[in-house]
Amino acid sequence: MSVERHTRAPEAGPVASFLSGAGRDRIPGALPVISYREEDEHAFLDDLERCAGATVELSRRGVWHGHWAELAAEASGVDLAAELSDRGALQARWHDARPIVLPGVLSDVVDAAGDEWSDALDLYREIGEDGGLRRAMKRAVADLGGPWRVRDNRVELADPERDLEKVLVERVTPSRAMRDLWCKSARLSTSEHDDSLRLRCSYGHEVDDDAGRDPARLRAVAELAEAVLPGAQIVADDPTLMQLLEILSGEELWMTQHIAYWNAPEGGALFHHDAFEEDVEGGQRGVCYAQLAGRTAWLALSIEDLALRVREFVDLLADGELDWVRADLFPRDADLDGAIACARDQERLMRELALPGCGRFAALVNRGPEFTDYLANAGHALLLEAGDVILMPNYGKGRTVMHSVFCGDDEPTYAISAALRQVNAERPAPPPPHARGRGQRRTNDKQRARRSSRRKH
Repeated sequence: MSVERHTRAPEAGPVASFLSGAGRDRIPGALPVISYREEDEHAFLDDLERCAGATVELSRRGVWHGHWAELAAEASGVDLAAELSDRGALQARWHDARPIVLPGVLSDVVDAAGDEWSDALDLYREIGEDGGLRRAMKRAVADLGGPWRVRDNRVELADPERDLEKVLVERVTPSRAMRDLWCKSARLSTSEHDDSLRLRCSYGHEVDDDAGRDPARLRAVAELAEAVLPGAQIVADDPTLMQLLEILSGEELWMTQHIAYWNAPEGGALFHHDAFEEDVEGGQRGVCYAQLAGRTAWLALSIEDLALRVREFVDLLADGELDWVRADLFPRDADLDGAIACARDQERLMRELALPGCGRFAALVNRGPEFTDYLANAGHALLLEAGDVILMPNYGKGRTVMHSVFCGDDEPTYAISAALRQVNAERPAPPPPHARGRGQRRTNDKQRARRSSRRKH
């Protein structure tokens, strides 16, 4: 993959100094993102305006998360082409379950498939109507023909607050009958501010069969998704993307259990992972998320790195920094003491973050703008434009990518997310991660905390 984003070293100034600060991470393939406030020093803001290629204001479900500036390629000091040519470093990152961005890998096919994205917007509108998903499914299954049929069964919704409609599909051949394939439309949240929707394709019983390994049904789900979801087949058929997946993972992978996302203003996803409680061998290898229309903003890092950042932040609160955050999150001393005890035990902290909603740290990791600022300025933020892909490898709940998503546009965006499965599930599991020493403090965290403390929220 070639990346036509030429760079030069940033001019000496506040931005260059900030980027070179101790412990700031890099997400390969992503241009640097810096969080800023209107009350920051004028010299810093002037320099940031000179360097910025894009800016976005983040708000999700009625909570403000701050301003981000993505540096222009020519001012970033990052050679994306060289970074993405270092296959050894990228392979090590994959096996450490840390995110990788492939900027513009799908740009040509996205530009050539303009009708697909108007179809995606039409589908968004349709599935938001009563019975809209069933109508869309009947059209798609009619196009598949042959052994496919939409079933008439009414299905109980697993999450009545957010789920809109679930439609069962069967595929019956002389050799096998599969009658538990399904597609489900849902809201991303219950917030009145959020019009985001998603459309998920899978099989069997939700939750119980989410990590199922039936190859035939997984293949059928993939075929169904490619018929229903605009762009799903384009993503799966792209030879450059599929070749890169094989090179980085060291395995031949394929896509299934697709989810289409329409992240709308005020929408997005709270911190979560996509891993299952399952044996590593033969399990899911991660998720490929392809931005096909519009822009989204992300925080993405390994669960190990998120644990480190949570521990750093909790230590800051214990040291008296960000006192209003401490009062809000941990109003009693006993609350803070419990968080400190958990945060300083790496294995316990990672288990907590792997729980649905990140367990006892849910309010902290999803807090805007302070913790969002903190992660962004530690190098864990990125913007995805149409044609960009983010890869999120995982090898179970203890070795996965944690991520949080925001709409970065004024209109609903569109993306396809797909689970990555091994073509040959009998291959041995990859080697253990090439992780840094656990618990190593890598950041100038008090400097970032002082930046966050300039505005109480």
